Amino acid sequence: MVYLVGHHHALKGVVGLDHQILLEADYLVNTGESGDSEEAIYRMREVLFRPPTGTALLDQIDLAR
Repeated sequence: MVYLVGHHHALKGVVGLDHQILLEADYLVNTGESGDSEEAIYRMREVLFRPPTGTALLDQIDLAR
């Protein structure tokens, strides 16, 4: 747990599914609040997102704009 808190913004060296989900959840919250461009969202989708649930949620946020 301490590792996850300390590395929840580290995109390199993702260790385990829980770390991946935390990164995706953090990005989902931030992109919903930040107004990132569509290009930036798609770039991050390709770089960061792995499990299908996070990708589907990101698509919903992007489509809701």
